[in-house]
Amino acid sequence: MEHLLEVRKQVLPELRDTKITKALFAGTPDPRAYVRYLINAHYYAQYSPKVMAIAAARCMDTHPVLATYLLHHAGEEQGHEQWALEDLRDLNVNEAVVRTARPVPSCAAMVGSMHYIAGYANPLGLFGWMYVLEAVGDDLGTLVVTCSRKTGPADSKKIGYGPSYPEEGLCRARSMRGAPGFLSRRLPGPMSAGAGTL
Repeated sequence: MEHLLEVRKQVLPELRDTKITKALFAGTPDPRAYVRYLINAHYYAQYSPKVMAIAAARCMDTHPVLATYLLHHAGEEQGHEQWALEDLRDLNVNEAVVRTARPVPSCAAMVGSMHYIAGYANPLGLFGWMYVLEAVGDDLGTLVVTCSRKTGPADSKKIGYGPSYPEEGLCRARSMRGAPGFLSRRLPGPMSAGAGTL
């Protein structure tokens, strides 16, 4: 868990230092960048519950508590791609454009690597991916939404991934810290082969 906390500490300053985030905090957000973000979010969000379910299936016998957690979280993640699609509709982006758009290479690589981790490598590694993504929502998401509401137009409530974001969606990384106690010890059994300590 300490490693994940360190990654989280590194991610926020790096994200805050990007051109897009700096523009938002300066009160000059780039709507095209937000549209690109939502198109990529639409792409990866449709796969998130699927890879969690794949990982859960592989953990059923060896880590049943984690399997239950992953299945529960997969259920919570279903439909999030629709949130992105709704936000894109609000921004007058044609649904056909969204559905035929290709993700940026890094997004496609993330989806591919998560399928590999969940289905072939160490499915417990998926937890780290989930934690970092949720932490980005916790840390940066709150700042972005707060800033956009202060500096943006009256309809800046549209800036936020999902209908009730951030009020309901930003605290999941904190809840993940209390997830099953497999994070702070070396994992026994075949799934720990080559995985070291999470």
